Amino acid sequence: MAYLASEDYDPRDIRSLSRAEISGRAQAWTYLEILKELPGWEHAYLASTGPEFGTRESRHINSVEQLTWQHVTEGRRTEDCVALGSWGVEWHDRETFASSFVYPPDGGTYDIPLGCLTSVDTPNLFAAGRTADGDRQAGASLRVMGTAFATGQAAGVAAACHARGGRLEAAEVRKVLASQGALLDPADMPAPVTVI
Repeated sequence: MAYLASEDYDPRDIRSLSRAEISGRAQAWTYLEILKELPGWEHAYLASTGPEFGTRESRHINSVEQLTWQHVTEGRRTEDCVALGSWGVEWHDRETFASSFVYPPDGGTYDIPLGCLTSVDTPNLFAAGRTADGDRQAGASLRVMGTAFATGQAAGVAAACHARGGRLEAAEVRKVLASQGALLDPADMPAPVTVI
């Protein structure tokens, strides 16, 4: 299996996305011909291409508070924490093709505040996963599946609390999340598993 096709596009513009998908599929055929010239790849074939480009980032909610790269790397703690992030900041630079991965301090966690899930101007609108408000680098940590599950649970609880009371209190959201078994304190994290 080889993942090679790459294309710059605006995921908010269907024409840009369509051009990128056309170019990406053309690239796949070109790469196949090149690979077939390498030893051991003579019988390579194109089984399929993805149904669409995998977009890591496009839109974020404008929230009460944006999670930033600095918050993640500092392992910042907040009173309105509704989820913990533990995935590092994975960054793939489009200009240099360099990749980096920075873990939170001491391989630990960072707090995800309710504010980065809460719309700044629509009180009953909440976001989770890659749509939560993070700068480009913090968003690279928010978007991963485990963190998206945690922020999804938090956004759902926040929406239910808001619908029930017509207001939003972080303490109430945290109480409900804790009763559901959500991990909100780094001290409650299970010990790392050693794989032999």
